[in-house]
Amino acid sequence: MARRDRSSSSRSSSAAKRPSSSSTTRAAGRPRSDGKVDIFCPQCAAQYRIAEDAIDIKVACTQCQRVFFPKAGATKRPKAKDYSKAYIGFGVGAVLIVGTLVLMSRGGDQPKPKAAAPTNTADAQLQIDRKARADQGMRWARAVATGDLLTLRTYSDLAAMATVLGIDATLVGDARDQAIVAALPKHDATRLFSEMECSSADVSESAVKAGAGAMTFYFSNKPGDTVYDPKAGAQVTVQWSLQASQMRVASFEVTAKPVVRGKRPGDSSNTFKPSEEVAKPKLVETNRGGALVKVKESDPAPIAHLADTPEPVREKIDALVKDLIASADPDSPGYLFGRSSSALKAIGKPAMPRLVNALYELYPDVQGNNQKISQVTRCLLDMTGMAFAYDVRGSGDAAKDKPARESVIRQWFAWWWRFANDTYQDAIDQSEDLLDASSSKPKDK
Repeated sequence: MARRDRSSSSRSSSAAKRPSSSSTTRAAGRPRSDGKVDIFCPQCAAQYRIAEDAIDIKVACTQCQRVFFPKAGATKRPKAKDYSKAYIGFGVGAVLIVGTLVLMSRGGDQPKPKAAAPTNTADAQLQIDRKARADQGMRWARAVATGDLLTLRTYSDLAAMATVLGIDATLVGDARDQAIVAALPKHDATRLFSEMECSSADVSESAVKAGAGAMTFYFSNKPGDTVYDPKAGAQVTVQWSLQASQMRVASFEVTAKPVVRGKRPGDSSNTFKPSEEVAKPKLVETNRGGALVKVKESDPAPIAHLADTPEPVREKIDALVKDLIASADPDSPGYLFGRSSSALKAIGKPAMPRLVNALYELYPDVQGNNQKISQVTRCLLDMTGMAFAYDVRGSGDAAKDKPARESVIRQWFAWWWRFANDTYQDAIDQSEDLLDASSSKPKDK
């Protein structure tokens, strides 16, 4: 026993300096019969046995080198650090790395991402069709400018174009087509395709869907041109329909007139030939908006068709003018005015004399024919851009309204006297010192 005690004392003495590990599993801090207690390292949980009287002396852990007071480590055994989360993290990272290396090694075997489906197939096709129509329109425009008959036959309704151009209805086949080519540089709309630069064509989505409608061409000045104002430009609108996969142009009109600054191609001289059916205008004073202004007036007279207008075209014009006047009736279809005025505008100058003649027939009773006169003057305004301030509402005073309305009609006849044998859409300022070709004297101002 004594030997065992000395041994225990020796171990106790050395434990105060450097505790040794113990395999006992008795409760922490509970003194045993040999006078020693179990302590635990607060950092790594290593277990030691030391003498009870050395519990307040600092010791160093042989496992982790932590220095601590045995008294603090004798209360309970601390939990060892849990590295399971770190191990799981390392494991997941390793799996990801291995998986990436495998995919990289397979190279082209990786699945390809699916291509995004078009958002709207119908819209995409509509835009393709719209571009196709515009491209065909530009081919037609170039053919008009160059007189390319082969292309014109591809993209034109030549029978309808012949009517608009006033081609003799008795002409057929090649004779008619050649006459069309010869007339294109003279028409107010088609002449712009050769005299100006056709920069683009635009067609609406609704027209493309319907397979028929309007297409607008935009014009700018050609390099070096001195005839047209470069800031103004011009627009021509055509009516077309789709036949098979080809568009066919049927009619055309100027929807934005160019500003003429110089002599236009084909203008031989600064002279004009007045109408032989209308008396030379007189300069008179009339009341306009409460103010006296000077205007040119001619007495109304019957006006016949242009001499070169084919008979079928004459019949069509007369029927359209009749519908135009009938549209003044409150019981007439709402579309009648728009349809008849648009058709007359598409025909162009051949329709002008009969519209002016309609004013002659309505002139005797301007008060009773007020609405009818208004419909005719609206159509004339749309076709020529000229406005002579016809007041359909009036002031309620017949003594004032009647002469004012009669004056507007006489002004239209003065205008026809000047432009009957000229291109009225040239918009030549009537204050210019032009010569009357029939008298070779300066015209009245």
